[in-house]
Order: sequence, then structure tokens, then C-alpha cells
Amino acid sequence: MRYSDLLNQYIEESGLTLGEIAKGINDLGVKAERSYISMLKNNKTKNPASEEVNRALATVTGGDPDRLVFAAFIDKAPESMKKILESINDLDTFLDEFMKKTKINLDENLVKAQLKAMGMSDEELAALKIDTDDILKVMSFEEKLEFLKVFIDDAIKQKKAFNEYLTELQGVNPSLQGNVVPFDSGSMLKIPLVGKIAAGTPIDRIENIEGYTLVDPYILRGNDGFALEVKGDSMSGDRIFNGDLVIVSKQDEVSPNDIAVVVVDNESVTLKRVRREGSQCLLIPSNPTMQPSLVPAEQVKIIGKVVEVKFWPK
Repeated sequence: MRYSDLLNQYIEESGLTLGEIAKGINDLGVKAERSYISMLKNNKTKNPASEEVNRALATVTGGDPDRLVFAAFIDKAPESMKKILESINDLDTFLDEFMKKTKINLDENLVKAQLKAMGMSDEELAALKIDTDDILKVMSFEEKLEFLKVFIDDAIKQKKAFNEYLTELQGVNPSLQGNVVPFDSGSMLKIPLVGKIAAGTPIDRIENIEGYTLVDPYILRGNDGFALEVKGDSMSGDRIFNGDLVIVSKQDEVSPNDIAVVVVDNESVTLKRVRREGSQCLLIPSNPTMQPSLVPAEQVKIIGKVVEVKFWPK
């Protein structure tokens, strides 16, 4: 089911007005106006809502948050992929079979560390032989979608319809498996998810860690990195929306074309393009409804450069 159809189903089944839904969402601490919900309902937005808004929408209307988030993921996929993705009713079941057929392996030590964090004892871990079911237990919903995206991207690269690609991958042409870059946490880099960057924090001492996510080390090009949840829509012109996750390379210099994470006046943290104008810095949003701001250069501290945007839940 398409995103807007599923959202309409949840809204209709809830029996709530759009105003009541907007109030319920805001009561959950998520900002969403009635007019925006109406645009989503009538398929009048360029993109589906962010993961944060979708989860709040599903919660308030009594729907399935994961299903709505997955529908949004499908909506953003290439048109050639939509039909096969829409046939997936149960993502866990699909990935379970998919991982077995594609022989995906995750680093055993990382899996056991995550299982321990979930409450498994040392004795149980010592006797455990890691299999697909264990892997699925420790993969977040975001990681499952990241896993699927690896294969979608590979199908696009090979210029094949996804159903044809899956057929070949699942045994008709076993040699194709060697051409696929698997979701392998042993080759992925674990970086912290930062809930808030304290004012004045040096780029090599960012703390306040709320969790972790996995990224391809290549995108950081040897630098340290962290993930940061986007607050607000100031960079919506770059398709970066409230609730999205940005991957940031820690560095204190960026080019004018880069999207930077900056601390302003030792207080607020924001995403903007930065252009130096003498003793001033121009902080430039990409949201066409917002204006650039001019700030004294000494009040602007660059924390890092955005190198990737994740549109899926954490």
C-alpha cells in the first residue's frame, strides 16, 4: 500500500479530526501543523513525512509505526523498485529469507555485545552460535532498511529491475552474489549518535552519546564521525528534514558548498552552509522560506561537515 493510502487508512480508522491528530502529535513533543498533515493526507508534499513525524502519526491514530515508516521508505525508492517493495508485507520475514539466500554475515563479537546489552548473560553468550535469527534480533529497523538499500542500489547500478535482480541473486545466477557489497558490520564503522552537542565542545571531545549507528568508513575518508538527528527544516532545499539523521565528519573547516554543523555564539547548534564575509560569517539555509543570517566570525565554530543523510528510522 502506498504511503498516502496507508496514512489515509490510519486517519479514517482513528475517527479523529486532523486538528485532534495535530494536537496529539504535538503532545508527544513532535511538531506538525494541521495544514501539513492535510497535505500529507492528500499527497500534496514532495516527500513523505520524516520518521519522527510518521511514528507520531501512527501512534496517535492507532496504526503500526514501522509499517508507516516502511511505506515512506518505499515512496522514496526509485519507481522501478516500488512494485517489488510493496509486495513485502513483513519486513522481518523478508529479510530473514533474504539474508539466508545472500549469505550475509555480521561480526560475531559485535552481535554478542549487542545481545549482552539486551540482557543476555555471559553464560548464554558463551554457548551461543550466532545465526540469522540472532542477527535480526540486534538489527535496528534503520539497519534493516539500510541492508535492503545496499541491494537496491546495486540493482540500480547494474541497470536491472529489482525482481530480475532478486531472482538472479537467489540462485539462478550464483556468480552475481560475488558482485554484491553485503551489509557486513565487520567492515562497517560504528559511530556515536549524539543527542545534543554541548556549547563550545571541541570537535575531538563530543559526548552526550544516545546510541550508535553503522556507516561505510569510506564516506568519512579517514576522519572521525558522529550522527546527529536533525531538528527543524532549515535545510529542506537539500532534502534534509526534521527527524532525519545526518552523518558528520568531524572537522573544523569546510568549503562554502558544504553543509556544516556549526555552534553559534557558544549556544545553538545548527546545520547551514557557511560563507566568510570579512569579519562576518553568512549562515545560509536552503529552505526557500528562510533568510541567511550574518554572524560575527568569532561567534561561529564549525564542528563538522555533513557527508550523508539517512532518511530511515534509528
